[in-house]
Amino acid sequence: MFSRWGEFAYQHRRVIPLVVVAVIILLYLTFGMRLSDRMSQEGWDDPNSDSTTAAAIEARTFGRDNNGDVILLFTAETGTIDESPEFGHIQEYLTNLLANHPDQIDHITSYFDKRVDRLISQDKRTAFAAIALKGDGDQTLKDFRAIKVQLAGAGRMFPGVSTQIAGATAVADALDEGMSQDISRAEFYALPAVALLLLVVFGSLVAACMPLIVGGLSIVGSLGVLSILAGFTQVNVFAHSVVTLLGLGLAIDYGLFMVSRFREELNRGGGQDVRTAVRRATGTAGKTVVFSAAMVAVALSGLLVFPQAFLKSVAYGAISAVGLAAVLSVTMLPALFSLLGHNIDKFMVRRPRWAGVTGMVAHALGRGRQGGQAGQRSASARGRGRSRSYSHSRAAVAAPAAASKGSKGSKKLSETWWYRLPNWSMQHAVWVTCAIVGGLMLLALPIGDVEFGGINETYLPPTNQVRTAQSTFDREFPEFRTEPIKLVVTNADNDQLIQVYQQAAQVEGLTGRFTPTSATKDGITVLSAGIVDRAHNQSVVDQLRAIEPPPGVKVYVGGTPALEIESIEALFDKLPLMSFYIVLATFVLMTLVFGSLVLPAKAVIMTLLGMGATIGLLTWMFVDGVGANLFGFTPGPLMSPVLVLIMAIIYGLSTDYEVFLVSRMVEAREHRAATDVAIKFGTAHTGGIISAAAIIMIVVCGAFGFSDIVMMKYIAFGMIFALLFDATIIRMMLVPAVMHLLKDDNWWAPPWVKSAAGALG
Repeated sequence: MFSRWGEFAYQHRRVIPLVVVAVIILLYLTFGMRLSDRMSQEGWDDPNSDSTTAAAIEARTFGRDNNGDVILLFTAETGTIDESPEFGHIQEYLTNLLANHPDQIDHITSYFDKRVDRLISQDKRTAFAAIALKGDGDQTLKDFRAIKVQLAGAGRMFPGVSTQIAGATAVADALDEGMSQDISRAEFYALPAVALLLLVVFGSLVAACMPLIVGGLSIVGSLGVLSILAGFTQVNVFAHSVVTLLGLGLAIDYGLFMVSRFREELNRGGGQDVRTAVRRATGTAGKTVVFSAAMVAVALSGLLVFPQAFLKSVAYGAISAVGLAAVLSVTMLPALFSLLGHNIDKFMVRRPRWAGVTGMVAHALGRGRQGGQAGQRSASARGRGRSRSYSHSRAAVAAPAAASKGSKGSKKLSETWWYRLPNWSMQHAVWVTCAIVGGLMLLALPIGDVEFGGINETYLPPTNQVRTAQSTFDREFPEFRTEPIKLVVTNADNDQLIQVYQQAAQVEGLTGRFTPTSATKDGITVLSAGIVDRAHNQSVVDQLRAIEPPPGVKVYVGGTPALEIESIEALFDKLPLMSFYIVLATFVLMTLVFGSLVLPAKAVIMTLLGMGATIGLLTWMFVDGVGANLFGFTPGPLMSPVLVLIMAIIYGLSTDYEVFLVSRMVEAREHRAATDVAIKFGTAHTGGIISAAAIIMIVVCGAFGFSDIVMMKYIAFGMIFALLFDATIIRMMLVPAVMHLLKDDNWWAPPWVKSAAGALG
């Protein structure tokens, strides 16, 4: 099937690139340019939770609680704020701010107007003005940005008084800006570094450009796809960074594998014609790329079982980006290969040793045939009964005489890291397996210390101005925290409301007693209080849930702390279903690729070991704080949706590399190589490419590792750790060792499974 597509690409080699580029450009111009206006800041919470219901009731009855949108802190550098000669000027500034922005500002609550003691700090040096914005949802952020310049200018207007900007919307804006900078950083720093790496890997300027073309088109196309999705469903702004990270990295990886296989086919046996090389490269590497992308897409689709719109939007966007990368790799690249032919090696800076590669492969397959099942035949039977598939492969690879003699290049390749390390691991298979499995399990132990929380200012760098302002506000005015816990009480008369209030007054961990946010309306009352420490959120919510309302009265626990707690609970309720789904689906896909039931089971177990070690290291780093000063973040609770997201990404990447590695082993086995020979063939032939792909992906992730946003650092470092494990100890050591121990059992499957796998070839 894939070989036929390679033939089609060759026959239409001039049309396909024009069509693909035209579609991508049209997609970007029509939809991609409008993406920023379509993105959302919402979608972090469970829409089916009681806290979401509470928020909906409050908004419907009283309107959105906008008192904590923007906070302006004014601190006198000497004396008290009342004594400052700028007091009147600040009062005038706030009056003009409201008058000049009637479409954005709903009202301003200020110490400078009311002189209420609650609005000034105990030392009388700091007072604040709370700016309530009119907009709802994503419009709130747009309203803030409309007045942002004027707010920032206040810091230069009042000599002797410092001004800081805090508040929930200001924090959201800072997070959004940080994620936008991540994408620019990746495009500015990562792409040139990747281009240099590709030039080193391929030794040819033309060959190095091929993966970059796919990566560039993938980024542009994914913006259009993401914008289309945003027209139908809520797409969180965070999805943009994740889509760019995955789309760019995987597109370049897929291009790397395709180019490598085409050059290999082009130089087989002294040189193949371009048409045959394109057909075979697409039929082998193209098939692997498509199934690898399917593995990643299936892992990401597991996010769709969760109720949070954030996870759904990331899943939609990332799946489309990965799918686009695979489509471009098997459409654009085969057509370009057909046009370039041997010119793909033009502008060489380093000449690869193709003869050595082909000689080693032929030699390995020849030894495998003699040592495998085919080798058990009589000499005369071997002479006349050699299988068509093996004979075809042998002829395609190199002349048997050259293989038996061995070449200088062949000797060098057999002495490479990717041949010697797996060979050593197979010789010490039991010890290697026990040591690596034990080590990975040991690295997973810190998972027991993981803590979860919601998105807040601590996800910004410690030196970020908005974060320091928010910390100052929370410290000086704890009763006005912008993340209050709330009770929404419905259908209660005055006596019943008193009963609820008396029970709520017994709750521990609050900054003070519950107070009504406004007068009762339509039988609905909203009570609000601050929580002393975010670490007490779960305890406070549990205590409030234990309130026994009078008959006919309904009490909903709401506010940001409750939204975060119930979001975590929803995630863990669905996590078993997600795990079962992605394991089953990837198992089926790998069964079709490998034609075996044992290899997929091995792959799943190894992926879970690598994932456990990765999450353990992330917990050690981001929760326990190892490296926090070095990388500029504050350790603390993790956002549970981000943890689930990184689990899906790690699982997808791990199975992705497993497919690339084991597919070459399966290919050798189909040509009658013995198990050990097939293992050496697969690792030696793909080890360098897998290592290069991992390094390239690490470079892309590294650009996001310098993010200002902790959750992007978490995802970037998670991918870096997972890639390091996968490309070294798991793929190059553990896989060969375990497969050596399993011997011929690796390839076991019922005949109907092998038939189904063969039909996809």
